[in-house]
Amino acid sequence: MEITTTGFIKADLSEAFNFHGDKETSLYRDSHFWVANSAHEKDDWQSFLIFLRIPVEGDVANKEYSIDSDYLNLATAKATWVDKQGSNWGPFPAHKGKIEVTIDTKQQTVTGTFNFTVSLPENKELVVSNGSLDMKDFDEVRATSKADATGTFTAALEGGAYKKYSANQFLLEARPGNPVVGLKVPHWLAWSQNYSDGEPNRSLDIVTISFARDLGPGTYDLALFKEKILVSYNEIYPGAAGYPAQSGKLVVEEVPANGSTHGLFTGRLEFISEEASNGTRITFQNGVFTFDSNPQTP
Repeated sequence: MEITTTGFIKADLSEAFNFHGDKETSLYRDSHFWVANSAHEKDDWQSFLIFLRIPVEGDVANKEYSIDSDYLNLATAKATWVDKQGSNWGPFPAHKGKIEVTIDTKQQTVTGTFNFTVSLPENKELVVSNGSLDMKDFDEVRATSKADATGTFTAALEGGAYKKYSANQFLLEARPGNPVVGLKVPHWLAWSQNYSDGEPNRSLDIVTISFARDLGPGTYDLALFKEKILVSYNEIYPGAAGYPAQSGKLVVEEVPANGSTHGLFTGRLEFISEEASNGTRITFQNGVFTFDSNPQTP
């Protein structure tokens, strides 16, 4: 399955550079919001991303929405600035701003302008101004209505918003190496999320495991295999926070053969995260997972 979105997000920043996001561009529907995001690569170690969440109201022309950090309010847009350093994701939600967009669902296009302000550590602020986006074609991989694998994934959590993780949506996919975001080598992406079907529908939390395709079953120290394995836990609601694994153990019991397009990925996972932008760490314990992907055309 290919990511099909093309386009960009651009903006002026109050920092020393301007944002030109033409990497990892994606546009998809996540329940009540359209999500548009792209990455600006600073160097091999650091990149920045902008995520824009726009209320789903069908086709709109030059529709203006205010941006806030109230994720219970489905009538306002949301924006997040992400500072990614290595495997560490630092998301910073915008607390004010506005966006004006034109959305054509038949042509699968979104264009518009935006600005927002983010609070950073040490009482600093990042002002994002003169923002523009121009995107075409929806990314079906990330649409929450798609689930390309079945499985189970449960774990106990300490330190974050939730006490346990229990996924109900799954994706297992062979991915090429990516020089900007994630592993630089070909790998399996095992993605899962706990998605609430209540009112409002929303993603609650997500776990991703990126596992190099030249590795087989075995026990892996996450701190020693950072070039081959990336693990991250992300809270989406009630507040955005990313918790990449700093240390821990991944036990892989079964993995699809290198060169195949589908199969079983099973094992166990425990880790302690790096410190998130909100100043907390999580402990992920007794994780047990099974991903069973549907056959795909090579």
